[in-house]
Amino acid sequence: SLYAVFRGTLHGEADEASIAAMRTMRSTTHASGAIGFLIGLIGALTPLEGGQSLSAGGGDALLAPLYALVIAELLIAPLLHRRVAQMATRVE
Repeated sequence: SLYAVFRGTLHGEADEASIAAMRTMRSTTHASGAIGFLIGLIGALTPLEGGQSLSAGGGDALLAPLYALVIAELLIAPLLHRRVAQMATRVE
């Protein structure tokens, strides 16, 4: 469970499974930021056919990767590194 990940009470295969899950969450978050960028870019460039300026989709295109980066690197990565360090100290 997520509570066990925070407390560091998992052992063995559960440790490895939690690390794999966090790595997957981190990668998926980066990918969702890229997809959000593409969707926002399409939304921003669609009105350009009539000579209009960029719409609010430009902001969405820039915010999606920013949010993904913050979530992946400031929330998930520290948990992942903490879990790997806990596992390494238990092995030694």
